[in-house]
Amino acid sequence: MRIAGLAVAIAIAAGVAPAASVAEDYPSKVIRMVVPFPPGGTSDFVGRVVAEQLGRDLNQTIVVENLPGAAGAIGTVNVAQAEPDGYTLLLTSSDFTIVPTLQRKPAYDPLADFEPVALLLRYPHYLVASKVRAAVQKPATVAAG
Repeated sequence: MRIAGLAVAIAIAAGVAPAASVAEDYPSKVIRMVVPFPPGGTSDFVGRVVAEQLGRDLNQTIVVENLPGAAGAIGTVNVAQAEPDGYTLLLTSSDFTIVPTLQRKPAYDPLADFEPVALLLRYPHYLVASKVRAAVQKPATVAAG
């Protein structure tokens, strides 16, 4: 079973998709994948690649919709308020769990409002500086190679 197919099977088992009695009919309509970040970035790229493969695996159209803003909260709230029928998916990042902790009254609860489907990738963040500048200022602290 392909990873995308496994993700759908997990979603069905977790109750994100329709109940088992109608699972054989899933998906019977277009699936909407919300990416809560602007077009052109890493999340958008990953979402489009996943949507294309998942669409092939399911033989169904998956529409990627970018709903950026508020560190991803706008698109995330949109999915949290969607019908819990498995036809609206959220492709998000770790911001998904961080944003509610920074708000007095969060608009969504990442544990109560969503079911995990699949970890798609690990995407580290780095703090970097110009190697040339660092090398000139403190040459012993920069390793090359």
